Amino acid sequence: MSETDNSDNILFEASQIAEQELNSDQQTAKGASNTVYHTNSSHYSDISEDDCDNLKVTKLVESTVVNSRQFGKTVSENELKDIVFSRLSPNTVAKSKWAVRTFHDWQNYRRTVATTSAIKTFQGDLLQMTKEQLNDALGYFIVEIKKQDGSEYKGQTLYELISAIQYHLRLNGVIVHFLEDNEFIGMRNVLDAKMKELSRRGIGLDKKRADIISVENEDILWKKGILGSDTPKQLLDTIFYLIGLNFALRAGKEHRNLRYGQNSQLSLHTSESGDQYLQYTEDVSKTNQGGLKHQKHKKKVVRAYENLDIPERCIVRLYEKYIRLRPKTCACDAFYLQPAKLNSKEHWYNSIPVGVHTLQNLVKNMCLRGGMTGNFTNHSLRATAATRLYNAGVDEQLIAETTGHSSDAIRVYKRTSNAQLQDVSDIIQNKRKKCKQENIPKSGIQEPSSRELSIENEHFKFNLKF
Repeated sequence: MSETDNSDNILFEASQIAEQELNSDQQTAKGASNTVYHTNSSHYSDISEDDCDNLKVTKLVESTVVNSRQFGKTVSENELKDIVFSRLSPNTVAKSKWAVRTFHDWQNYRRTVATTSAIKTFQGDLLQMTKEQLNDALGYFIVEIKKQDGSEYKGQTLYELISAIQYHLRLNGVIVHFLEDNEFIGMRNVLDAKMKELSRRGIGLDKKRADIISVENEDILWKKGILGSDTPKQLLDTIFYLIGLNFALRAGKEHRNLRYGQNSQLSLHTSESGDQYLQYTEDVSKTNQGGLKHQKHKKKVVRAYENLDIPERCIVRLYEKYIRLRPKTCACDAFYLQPAKLNSKEHWYNSIPVGVHTLQNLVKNMCLRGGMTGNFTNHSLRATAATRLYNAGVDEQLIAETTGHSSDAIRVYKRTSNAQLQDVSDIIQNKRKKCKQENIPKSGIQEPSSRELSIENEHFKFNLKF
């Protein structure tokens, strides 16, 4: 049934209800004087009694139609489940599926090699196991699981496997706490022992982190024309770089979720002193999903002021140019759009969002083209922002407000510079370094020309200078 037919049905049903109510009112009014009836209709002095009756029907119909629009489309049970499922992180769900599939593969393998009764086998689905069975099975699973090439998983990966299985159980109504419940103390002891063994063997000690982009390397990107505003591709890469750096965005969803238009997270403002700045206002992020748990979460709001010293690198100026060269009318609200193959002076981009995989590799590809070696990813921009603030002596709370951290997790993103590491070594070795003039306070303490000793009791007092 079409939307028009549905509306007609609503109007017809409302008309029937209105007529019934009108007939009821007229029956109630029988025996009353005509004067009273005309008095009630005096507001419509130029409308007949029949027209007045029709007007009452029309008003009730209009009221019914308006009320019907208060409610959206009715949803089925499956659609409601889909809505609930949509709140979950896709990465977490994918990791949970991988962990459960790996566990089931291990179950099947163990059954095939169990040639004697001394080797336990574990039957059934995870959701059907008792806590005692889970504790027993997961202990063996932790010890025996390997990569496909036969090498060991890192201790952190084993921990994440167990956490992902726990997530799967909870998602399906089985509430367990592997790291807290007494029923799983055996599994915890096995996991702890295995992680310590791997650490002693040097497996998994080095965590792969995104490298920071030094000021020198950033200058190279500008000088080589990798960053700039002369071409659609160049401007797109530069806007992505500056937004990620200035607002310390996470590598994944926060870039993909950027919108353009009325509900954009980005907006231009002018301060009381007349300085322009681009402001980023967080709506959802990894630490703020906007749900029940985050009702009191303070939203991250960061400003990036115009760069008058180096206008060609000014985020405000480049943002304005990018917005100016977008399509005037665009069906999608995605912020990052694909460069147009056939562009003009006023039209550089198509009404098509940049692909997910293209966005994921932007910083990596920029750094490769710049001749930089290292683990450079989109996350490097976030780490670079925190590190530059840290090395400049900015207060930790202000750094956390910029990055959006709500705990001391900010320290993970602060990278100690080589100069600071050398200073630590020099201090330990008691090396003497010449003090830099700029580090000496202007109001330094002057050395006294003499020293004075004062001795005093209840009988005498004297001062001794030397």
